[in-house]
Amino acid sequence: MINANDSLASLFDDETPKKPEPQPQEEPHPQPQAQPQAPTAQEQPVENQDAGFIESALNRSDYEPSPQPQPANAYPPPQPPVQQPGFDAGFMPRNSGSMFDNFDLDAPAPAPSRHKSFVLPWRRKELERQETARQIKLPTRTIKTVLVANTKGGSGKTPLAVMLSAAFGQVGGKQPVLIDNNPTGNLATRVNQMPAGALTIDDLAAHLDEIEADENRIRDYLVWQADSYHVLAARPRKLIELPDGTTALDRPTISQDQAAGVWQACSQVSRLLIVDSGNNDADDAWRGMLPYADQLVIPVRWSTDFCKAAFEMLRTLETTGYGQLARNAIIVQTAPSDAYSKKRSRWAENFNRIGLEVVGVPADPHLALNKNIIWDMLKQNTRDAVCQLAANISTRLAS
Repeated sequence: MINANDSLASLFDDETPKKPEPQPQEEPHPQPQAQPQAPTAQEQPVENQDAGFIESALNRSDYEPSPQPQPANAYPPPQPPVQQPGFDAGFMPRNSGSMFDNFDLDAPAPAPSRHKSFVLPWRRKELERQETARQIKLPTRTIKTVLVANTKGGSGKTPLAVMLSAAFGQVGGKQPVLIDNNPTGNLATRVNQMPAGALTIDDLAAHLDEIEADENRIRDYLVWQADSYHVLAARPRKLIELPDGTTALDRPTISQDQAAGVWQACSQVSRLLIVDSGNNDADDAWRGMLPYADQLVIPVRWSTDFCKAAFEMLRTLETTGYGQLARNAIIVQTAPSDAYSKKRSRWAENFNRIGLEVVGVPADPHLALNKNIIWDMLKQNTRDAVCQLAANISTRLAS
């Protein structure tokens, strides 16, 4: 028999079974040697309880001349199956030993495992884009308005508004209406389709009574884009110098009541409106759209003038009754660069300190052309960044 004190390596090194050594006898005449007996359950030491596992790795016939009694803790011999009642008598009893005994058709499916299996990088990116698209498509219970604003010109309001509209249209299928509410705006030059002589927000504001009488007339003022969104353009105004040396627009902007009427008319076409605002937050057109804003998006560049303008605008909103809108704003860095890394860290920390989320949209050669923006012409990482921003906005609006 195998001694429990032998090491596992010595058992596999010597394939010849060892004979038991003779016991010393007191009398000179040799006595017949007794057959080795397996220790009983009471005699077997605790450390030898796993001897059956070691013995199973060897060929028992090589070292045991005859079968030995089973230890007390061995499995009992198989029992004949107990006859079970038929299906008419009910299900099989729980103690029948069948693998289907505990199978419940009405039980809920088990929770998915938290174990993260290996996923190829390209497949992981594809899954992330699918999840982002799902979030962009989240429905809203009411009409929602996204206000893209910064009182500092050149911050990237118009390109960001165009890209957001394309993301909600192409990926989300929401077909939003993009409104140019900037009196000096150039939205018409940044979209893909804009026929000559297209009607503008000024024309719509002058004919709101006709729109109220016939809701279908609103589509005459909108221009459909191949990137799946509508555009209500503006007729750019020019700055002129007055005799006293100050500057003013060559014609007045729409009033606050007219801005509210424009919003009401556009809400008949889509449940999502995106407003490209101007640089003057005291302007009637700017203030007229403000009560309808559900989400504020502030594009900035990492320089003092752009970031200070954003802070001043937020402070004005806070003191004029729009504190909730200001506190939920999203800061979007446009065209980030390594040259602005230190400034970015400082300004992003300042925005984060007041509880605002900061995201980024990378620089793109297509945007640098300063021409009409086509969604498919943007780089993939640019589209991914805009889609993530759109998903963030959509999740907020759906909650």
